[in-house]
Amino acid sequence: MKKQVQYIRNILISCLAMLFLNSVTDSKTAMAQTYVGLRIGPNMSRSVFQDNDYKRFNRSYFSPGFSAGILLLNEANDLVGIQSDISYSMKRRLVQSSSNVFESNRSLFHYIDIPILFKINFPVQNHDVYLLAGPQISFWLGGKGNIGIYDVNRDVINRFPYQFSFVSDFNPGSDLKVPEANRIQLGLTFGAGWRFTINDIDYFGIEMRYEIGHTEAGARSETDITPQGITDNFKSTFHTLSISGIYYFNMRERVKIVRRNLAR
Repeated sequence: MKKQVQYIRNILISCLAMLFLNSVTDSKTAMAQTYVGLRIGPNMSRSVFQDNDYKRFNRSYFSPGFSAGILLLNEANDLVGIQSDISYSMKRRLVQSSSNVFESNRSLFHYIDIPILFKINFPVQNHDVYLLAGPQISFWLGGKGNIGIYDVNRDVINRFPYQFSFVSDFNPGSDLKVPEANRIQLGLTFGAGWRFTINDIDYFGIEMRYEIGHTEAGARSETDITPQGITDNFKSTFHTLSISGIYYFNMRERVKIVRRNLAR
């Protein structure tokens, strides 16, 4: 596990270095182009648990969320490039139990995601089809949730809200302590997209990604969520499917226009 984490970290550092070098040399290379833009869209996430005994009685389902962020694309030529973004992501988790312990556990996670993706273009007239792949680093900001408990007769479900806590000084009545929390998480992202050229400067696109988390969020919780003594399980990773609308512009051409306007 440690070797795999180190391997992904090395890939991430290498991609960041390549992105930086491409940006620095952009002005010196005729073919290289840098684009800046925005991406926003919905996602569907589910937790993948590592504990086989836990998975026997608890099942995770995809739940809706969304993400939005600032995108940076550097293309060395018409065929290849490196794309990155800094995005806020809201990822939801729904776990339903087939045992008598609880009915469902619904939680919401807040993340800052930074993928570094290799991009391969397939140009067709005034639009491109492209593929993406690369590592991702995520920062877990926090979150909240609620767990549903059956009453004695199993005809009423009582819900108990909670907040995630990463500190030792927390309120057991409303906070859920995350043991061995991994707030910096690594993963891999694969994607495909379509980009349409509006003019020589502006571009619009649709992009689909599938993120595979590698770092577990934490360990099994020893903190009681409810008076019944139920705990949570953070030995899991997120798998997330997202679809985004993307707008970006050619930064070099935009700067040229601004300079011409200022010179008038």
